[in-house]
Amino acid sequence: RPLEVLARVRAGVPDAHLVVAGAGLFGEERRFAALAAARGLAEAVELRGWLDEAASAATLAEADVALYPFDDTLVNRTKSPFKLLELMAAGLPVVADAVGELREVVVDGASGRVVPPGDAAAMAAAAAAVLADPALRARLADGARARIAAGYRWSGRAAALEAAYGVHRP
Repeated sequence: RPLEVLARVRAGVPDAHLVVAGAGLFGEERRFAALAAARGLAEAVELRGWLDEAASAATLAEADVALYPFDDTLVNRTKSPFKLLELMAAGLPVVADAVGELREVVVDGASGRVVPPGDAAAMAAAAAAVLADPALRARLADGARARIAAGYRWSGRAAALEAAYGVHRP
């Protein structure tokens, strides 16, 4: 699906490219590269592999938008991916599938865009709109940072958890 999204985005934003960080346990990135080549997208896909903290920060700083495709499965509905929080804290507007906790973390139009699960056309349209509009991109980036700062910092989450358990500090 990310390759379908990329192909659709490039129809309107020809210089768009996809940077993939990380690697699969079984070399899935090689299969991804082969699929990109088969679709004529090899030059538009950069596989960076596993990144240390500095390289990860540099990669996030280079990006204009993050895609967060998330299959609508029972497991995915029950987890809150840490990577999403990291992307938003870095000030990246995120285009995410409306699955589970992603619908709660990404506020559509304020801190990113939320699209119907599995809808490559909707994800591509949202990503292309963010890429084409620097003011929108800046507003969503600010909204992403603010959303994480307001509701997802450890200090605030710990305080909420303590309150839920009735922990009283002197």
